[in-house]
Amino acid sequence: MAHVAPVERPKANYECIHCSSPTPSLYIKYSDPSNTSLVQCSTCSRIADIYQSFDFPVLLLDLLLLKPEVYRHLLRNHGGTSSLKRVPHQARESLRLGTIVLGADALVRCVGAQAHDESDSLLLYFRTLGYCLIETLSLLLSIGLASRLVAPQSVNGHNLALIPLTSFYASLPTIFFLVVSSVIWRAEYLPAPTNDTPSSFLLDKLDTLYEQGKRLPTSTGIDSRLSTIAYLTSFSRANLRSGLAQVGEARGWASEALLRKGIGGTSALVAFSAMVLLLAWLLHLVLLHAVDPLLL
Repeated sequence: MAHVAPVERPKANYECIHCSSPTPSLYIKYSDPSNTSLVQCSTCSRIADIYQSFDFPVLLLDLLLLKPEVYRHLLRNHGGTSSLKRVPHQARESLRLGTIVLGADALVRCVGAQAHDESDSLLLYFRTLGYCLIETLSLLLSIGLASRLVAPQSVNGHNLALIPLTSFYASLPTIFFLVVSSVIWRAEYLPAPTNDTPSSFLLDKLDTLYEQGKRLPTSTGIDSRLSTIAYLTSFSRANLRSGLAQVGEARGWASEALLRKGIGGTSALVAFSAMVLLLAWLLHLVLLHAVDPLLL
């Protein structure tokens, strides 16, 4: 009886942008080099990756429109014929996009800040850039840790390495609208006519309790409990006096807070799962609260 060799299936180096099913190729080449056709996914019967035939402006537009398919194309199919060959391209893209996102973010934060001369403006910008870098590293670390806790079976080294690039892609819509709003509604980003800071009854009480708790001894059990309360109240605004919280004074409906929470939160949900983001943001806030007093 003749031995029949098993049919070797082609290795799946790509993913369908609709159902994430593996596929060995994204297009078919014919004898004529100029004649190619896109491959249909064997699972969902849709074009596996329609973005293979689109130019960068279309990809950028769909990123701004928060389409999840363009994220899968850029992260899983773009930059090489295999996952290993895509690593150098993804590293370069992370560095390039990170520079753009952090630079633009620091610039927007400095729009409403006042400086005496050009040297003070540059010093303020680079200081703010450093704060943005710390904030970004904290968020990336929190997302990686949250991913390991929420879905440890599906998280490997390659997926963790994609977190920075995914986060920077998700930040592009937010940065775009922040830059546009800071140019169109410049008056919204200028300092208010008065320097009086509105007070908050709750925050003022927490700040007072924190200042009192710092002066308490810790020798007795009662004092120890009071010190614990003082430690908890240290997570109030009394311990958040760094330049990161003070640079810029955006106000009004076009403020950066609205854009960051609205557009930024929506784009992040497209890039990451809700559970990962929820846990990551909690870890991120804890890290920022711990680091922020050191940046005084």
